[in-house]
Amino acid sequence: MKQEKRSRLSKQRQVILEKLQLHTDHPTATELYEEVRKQLPNISLGTVYRNLEFLNERGLISEVEVTGSQKRFEKVKENHYHVRCLRCGKVEDITYLICNKESGNCCGGSSDGRSCIAHQEDIVGEHSGFRIVGHKLEFFGFCNECSSHEM
Repeated sequence: MKQEKRSRLSKQRQVILEKLQLHTDHPTATELYEEVRKQLPNISLGTVYRNLEFLNERGLISEVEVTGSQKRFEKVKENHYHVRCLRCGKVEDITYLICNKESGNCCGGSSDGRSCIAHQEDIVGEHSGFRIVGHKLEFFGFCNECSSHEM
């Protein structure tokens, strides 16, 4: 289905999506604009913003919500978490906190198989009586580059 969605994209949207898929980090709209402009010199920053919104609404990309930072974007991936540098704003994925509930391969290794972050929705739901539909978790600190500048 995603291939079907992708085939109906305008040239601008295809280029934006291609540039974003090359990233392992989480670029801002301005950073993507600078890259896209090399291939499409007449594109405006506003057009990039509108196209990012379009791609996000259709589930082809995700907007990364990080506290106190510009909007950042990423290709759609499985559930994962982020760590953000408080100085430079760099955002990276954290995937090693995710486990496979179904296989019983829990990263926490507890006997009930629910000690990892991915299982906290179940625990919170049981204790609160809420039907939990999602959660957000963000870690923050200083990246290696910013930490080395302090010394």
